[in-house]
Amino acid sequence: MDVDSLPVEVHGAQPGSAYNGHYHARIYHRLVALLAESGDILDVQLREGHVHTANEALEFIEPLLERVEQHISQEVALRMDAG
Repeated sequence: MDVDSLPVEVHGAQPGSAYNGHYHARIYHRLVALLAESGDILDVQLREGHVHTANEALEFIEPLLERVEQHISQEVALRMDAG
């Protein structure tokens, strides 16, 4: 399982979006979990644009790991970036 944070650039002032200096844009800063072998999306969490890369990551990953272990595989290798 591969977990990354990715920006979603928005135009206007959608609730929760914010300017992020790292991306130099107004964004939502989503977390995405993929099944690495196939690229299938396992889960996505839309977060406010000003949050740090690792913000709420543990709360996102723990229940997801439980679901993956119950429905896909009892052994899961987890890959995350430096955030």
